[in-house]
Amino acid sequence: VVLNRPAERTLYELAEHHDLVYYGDDSLYQGGQANTKALVMLHTDDWECTNTLNIGGGFRISSDNTMLSRIFTGDEPRQWRMFVGMSVWSPMQLHTEVFALPNSKKKSSWLITDATEELVFRDDYERAWKSAVEQAACDAVQGFFSIS
Repeated sequence: VVLNRPAERTLYELAEHHDLVYYGDDSLYQGGQANTKALVMLHTDDWECTNTLNIGGGFRISSDNTMLSRIFTGDEPRQWRMFVGMSVWSPMQLHTEVFALPNSKKKSSWLITDATEELVFRDDYERAWKSAVEQAACDAVQGFFSIS
C-alpha cells in the first residue's frame, strides 16, 4: 500500500457510509490504483480479526467486515492506518524491479530499508520520506563496509 497519499474521502465519511459513528481524526489513505473498493488496514501486531495476515516486522494487514465497527468503538491496535485500494504486482514483477541483476539493462531505482512504526505511521510524510532515505543510505554503507 502507498503509505503517504491521503484519500479523497475521510474516515468520518467512511463511517457515515457504513452507518457507524466515528469521532477520531485519523485519515483515510489511498493505498493504490488497484481494487479501489477494497478496504485494508495496516497495523501493529497487537491486534487481529478473522482476516488478518501477519506480514512480519511487527506488522499485520487486516480486512474484515467487523474491522470498522471494532476500530470505531475503540477496539484498535496500538498503531494503524486505513487504506482504500492497493498497489499490486504480477508474480515476480516487484522482485525483478527491486533486485535488478547487476548485468541487466534494467537497473533498480528502489531504496530498501526495514520498516519501523515510526516510519510507517508518521504523519509528517516529508520527514518520514527523508528518514527512510537516510536509513536506506546507512544500510547501504554498512553493507559496503561490513567486516567479516
